[in-house]
Amino acid sequence: MRTLTIALALSPLLVAGCGRPADVLEPGFTVQAVGKDGLVLVMSVPERHYATGDVVPVKLLARNEGKKDLVIRANSGALVTITLSRFTGTGWEEVKRFPTTAVMVVRSWKLPAHGSHTFRMDLEVTPDWPTGEWVKLSGTLNGRPEVVAEGLIQIHPTKAQRDRAKVD
Repeated sequence: MRTLTIALALSPLLVAGCGRPADVLEPGFTVQAVGKDGLVLVMSVPERHYATGDVVPVKLLARNEGKKDLVIRANSGALVTITLSRFTGTGWEEVKRFPTTAVMVVRSWKLPAHGSHTFRMDLEVTPDWPTGEWVKLSGTLNGRPEVVAEGLIQIHPTKAQRDRAKVD
């Protein structure tokens, strides 16, 4: 695989020490994937526990640490994709993909050298999400499927169970 994936659960203290204010994301979980050409994709979710009816605010930061502009060839579909997967006995199985509506991108776009772009997506936890287990969120840029930032969240059937899990 051409991608080095680094998954980090960072405390607010570590995130604050990143150095560049533009890179500071919410505490909770922050994961990062690095492509061979300098593309860095950072996904941040402010909490690890959610319940049916909650909204999971996902932030994806695409950063170009290379010396040349990166052309992201997203000819159709959304600029970013978030996938929700559950673990089965044989591996991860995709449960949902966001956005759920058809979105068309007319042309490719450029991420300038040493530049960044932030994408935000609010995912509503609906009753058909798996509950009582850890599920994986995977974030990718359309046109760059080899760079995937992945992290785990837990979905609880009720807000009371979610609140108890946050305390434990």
